[in-house]
This record gives sequence, structure tokens and C-alpha cells, in this order.
Amino acid sequence: MTVTFTAQFQPTDLRGFTGSCLADPTIFTTGVLSSRLEAVMATRAHAVDCSDADCRHYGGQVTADEVVSWPEVNVSNANAWRLLDALGYLADEEDPELSGEADAELFLGRVLLALAVAPADAGIPSHTRLDNPRVIDLGVCPGYLQERLARLRELAEACHTAGRQVTWF
Repeated sequence: MTVTFTAQFQPTDLRGFTGSCLADPTIFTTGVLSSRLEAVMATRAHAVDCSDADCRHYGGQVTADEVVSWPEVNVSNANAWRLLDALGYLADEEDPELSGEADAELFLGRVLLALAVAPADAGIPSHTRLDNPRVIDLGVCPGYLQERLARLRELAEACHTAGRQVTWF
């Protein structure tokens, strides 16, 4: 599972939806449609006679056509926990809430504070988990926390400039 940090969605961010052939968009593309349902129906109609088995089975691909694209920081749940902990958002360590939203200016302040006080991240070597020896944690490379915090800073600055909240889910 993963957690994505990005700008709070607003309906004006979306122009519409586009449907296309899963195997090759040059074979079939709908153009921008006003609803996701229209795009799904069009791609399913195409997929019935498509020469590609995956397209026939999965029904094509529907994507959102965005007016504006926001920076995103996508991390694993374990790394989201580390980031949210560094930012001071984890109130309950037994049952962490890995989704939320925050005012961009306050979020930026937390990121800047975390960058200022975080020691150099030595990383985490890969290891077998103690609670389940069949699970291997691949760890993170040195400097991972600072690199992700720097990307969160870019996101927070973009959100602050645009008057958007920062969300994670």
C-alpha cells in the first residue's frame, strides 16, 4: 500500500476523461469526454473487438484529463509513517492515520522544521521483520527522509502559492 501527498482536488482541476486502447492508444482514443462513465463505456465498446487480449479482458484504459497537474509525493505506508512522524502528525502510534489534510502554510512550516532538526538520515538496511520472518523489509537508502521532505517542501510551496490545502491518502 502507498500514501500520496498532493494538492487538495478541486473540480476545476479536471477537464474531463479520455478512454483509450490498453495495448496501443494510437489504435483507439476517445478524445476528452465529460464523464468517466462515458469514457468507460466507449473503451468497453472498443475492447469487445480489439485484437489485443489484455484490452479485451480489461476493457481499455480511462484517464483523467487534468487542466493542472500538481506535484505528488508517493511513498510506501511504512515511509509515510516515518514522514508523518517527522512532521508531527502521528497522534496514535498504535493506529496511525495515514490520510489527512493540512493548511499549506502550516504544512510548509512543519516540513521546514523537520528539515532543520532532522539529523542526516543513515537509511535503513534491508532486514527480515521480527514480527513475521517471511516478510523482508527492503529498507531505504541513506538521505531518503531529507529527499522526501525536500519534495514535500516543493509541494507545500506550490499549494501555498495556489491557495490549496495539502492532502495525503
